[in-house]
Amino acid sequence: MKIDKIKGDYLIELKKSDADLEAAKAQVLYYLYVLKSKGIIKKVKLK
Repeated sequence: MKIDKIKGDYLIELKKSDADLEAAKAQVLYYLYVLKSKGIIKKVKLK
């Protein structure tokens, strides 16, 4: 698992293209799930 950036309340995932936006969303949801299981609650910015 490699999160691009965590800044304040946000998990920020950077994507260079919109080629597979659904896969990017699934990836971010997985990151949120893992973080939440460790007691870390974040919002998302997908760029």
